Amino acid sequence: MEQSLILEAFKSWLALKMEFFKSGGFDAEFIAPRSNCENAAMAISLFGEVFSARITVWESGNCESEVLCNETMQQEYYSSLRLEVGDDFDAKLSGWFDALASE
Repeated sequence: MEQSLILEAFKSWLALKMEFFKSGGFDAEFIAPRSNCENAAMAISLFGEVFSARITVWESGNCESEVLCNETMQQEYYSSLRLEVGDDFDAKLSGWFDALASE
């Protein structure tokens, strides 16, 4: 299965953000899509001292982002939205970034 344009756009955005995540004190784990899935997804998981976070994007454009407190495992932030090629991912995910910055 050929990767969708939204997954390619998300992957390109992630490539630009990896140093930013690392400089913020997060270990980052990229989760590549499986080619044998009906609605493939791609994700980034971040692991920090206070918070862990994840953004998952499906080839449909659906996106879920969350931030968890490591101590309590309580969800500090959650969002479900739709991304499209050409969107400003930084702006669309600003709430997620704000939650991470509260660390």
